[in-house]
Amino acid sequence: MKREKPERGKEVNVRFFPEGGNLLQGVASRVAFEATDQYGNPIDVTGVVMDENRQEVSRFATQHEGRGIFTYTPGTNTGKQRAVAEVEYSGRKYQFDMPVGLPQGVVMETDNLSHPDSIGITLRKNRSTPDQMLGVAILNGGKLQNYCFAWIEDDEVRFKMDKTRLPAGVSQIALFNSKGEILCDRLIFNARMDNFLDIKAKTSKPAYRPCELVEMEFSVTDREANPVSASFSLSVRDGESEVESNHTILTDLLLMSEIKGYVRNPSYYFEEKGDSVETGRAPSLLDVLLMVQGWRRYSWKQMAGVEPFELKYFPEQGIETHGSVVNSRGRQIIPKPQVDVSLLLLRRTENDSLVSLIETFVTDSLGRFSFVSDVEGKWNMILSVKEKGKAKKYMILADRVFNPEPKRYRYADLQVNIVEKANEIMTDEELPDDDSLEASFLAAYQDSLAKLGMDKKVHLLEEITVKAKRRTREQDILYNRSTSIAYCDAASELDDLYDKGYVANNIYALLANMNLDFSSRKPMLFVIDYNPVVWSEVGRSHYRAIRLPAIKSIYVNKNMDVIAQYIVNRTYDISSDEYGNFIRVTNPIMSPMEMAMCFSYVVFIETYPEGEVPVDGAKGVRKTWLDGYSAVSEFYSPDYSMLPPAPDDYRRTLYWNPSVIPDENGNASIQFYNNSRCRNFSISAETVTPQGMIGIYRKEE
Repeated sequence: MKREKPERGKEVNVRFFPEGGNLLQGVASRVAFEATDQYGNPIDVTGVVMDENRQEVSRFATQHEGRGIFTYTPGTNTGKQRAVAEVEYSGRKYQFDMPVGLPQGVVMETDNLSHPDSIGITLRKNRSTPDQMLGVAILNGGKLQNYCFAWIEDDEVRFKMDKTRLPAGVSQIALFNSKGEILCDRLIFNARMDNFLDIKAKTSKPAYRPCELVEMEFSVTDREANPVSASFSLSVRDGESEVESNHTILTDLLLMSEIKGYVRNPSYYFEEKGDSVETGRAPSLLDVLLMVQGWRRYSWKQMAGVEPFELKYFPEQGIETHGSVVNSRGRQIIPKPQVDVSLLLLRRTENDSLVSLIETFVTDSLGRFSFVSDVEGKWNMILSVKEKGKAKKYMILADRVFNPEPKRYRYADLQVNIVEKANEIMTDEELPDDDSLEASFLAAYQDSLAKLGMDKKVHLLEEITVKAKRRTREQDILYNRSTSIAYCDAASELDDLYDKGYVANNIYALLANMNLDFSSRKPMLFVIDYNPVVWSEVGRSHYRAIRLPAIKSIYVNKNMDVIAQYIVNRTYDISSDEYGNFIRVTNPIMSPMEMAMCFSYVVFIETYPEGEVPVDGAKGVRKTWLDGYSAVSEFYSPDYSMLPPAPDDYRRTLYWNPSVIPDENGNASIQFYNNSRCRNFSISAETVTPQGMIGIYRKEE
């Protein structure tokens, strides 16, 4: 995650989203809008729309989370001035240009709220647009669900489309012409209640003492109260001052996966009243959200046959490993086709037995190979290559060096809400002005401590004298390593270098691969296996002579006070001439801190013990590893029937199970021990059945 300081926007930012995509001159259209502050937080505004002659034509106001909707008819834009929206916020007014209307086209208005079984669609055009036959298609999950054709010759045509067979979730309505071009595009949400399951929970008693055994019973039923034997994931947490999630499998699977951008408190749109999501909080707000943050997920032209469709990635059958066999000649990489590659996977089990898997394959015309494995955990992988039965000194490169761009988060995306203060928004004065959000999280953390009463429990301790031995050199080095700015597992870093087609032969090449800043010509200090290396020609030859496979780990620290600790003499090569040759400088008057300014970093190197250094592979042999599926973790829960109660048990998560399996009657029971303070349980239970039915926990009425 990147925490770069974002560029601040204007104090007030308003964006407009015409329904279907575009406005049309002289034709009324609905326009959604979104108002935010300079940090991206939603704000409440009011405003008016004025035409080119500065006459008021429409008024609007936010409804929820800075979003709203209004009706607007754009003019012909014949003058030099454009229509503007004048927005009022905190007693000040701001002006924004309105989107320009097209001279020809068709606009589409949809009504997904008035009727539970149909969608009302209105198509409008202006007189300069020719009569034509248009098609309307409804898609869900990339599949065509319904369609119809309409001949538009008047200014307006209205019709309805059946939605009873639409799956639950977001569907796309596309208006297209005879050329397969999309004229309008719109997202709607369909809440089918027959596609939901209910998960209910009850405890054996209303309250539990600290560290007491808790018993819970769960039931899974459909909307007709019929039992369903569907496994579900479950977590039970301490509900006191819990950080609010506002996400469920319902919001993430049916809504968030189909729209772009951050949505604050998505559960708000699905809070139930009675027995139906549709009677929840204002479905019209969800409709406006889709108008603002809706997007085309599927390529319409490919689905309409206008553009060819090419399947690039097939469904995975296991852990796929791809690679290539090449021959390196200087900087030139030459693929080696039709060579034999042997694979050996090795792993020791818990009982110290050796498990192995063997496979052979031949590279294709581009020197590439691939194989699929179905293994768990980390395995030693040995690849060897032969050509015509003879081992060849070729490089075997694996395609696993990739660095996805870290997701960028806005200030508004990372605000922390405590349950008791849900949906509160920080003011401009409270927002941090630096490039991190530590202040925001610290404030939330302090607030949670205050609610627990921990900030008021102040005890005055008697004065005491603490006596302890001075830390050893090894302890000092361990501490300084913990404050380092960079760490690398040398074996993993060397493996990445190899897969890039480059074989590192010295410590400087390895450091430069970790970070280009480490390739600075400014000298570095080295500490090898807890022993500082004197900066001299003899010292430099010492760490240069270390075989890179013998290095276990590397830590890099740039704190001046840390660097000063490892200056062990006063004679250093601290500069170089114009030819890059080091100049010896002797200055016994300089203090260690002054000398530390002459160095860039101190590098802590830890090597393998003698006898444990990895052996280099033979000619044409690559030694590396394969990461299989992650092993199933067992959640820790103390058993206070065998242990004494712990007064300092502050576990936040009391029980976690990714697969609770009910019986044939849809019932399941669990047991766990309470922590030392919990009075209110926060329960999260969710499921998705193989038939696509979604189940979420609902409190007993």
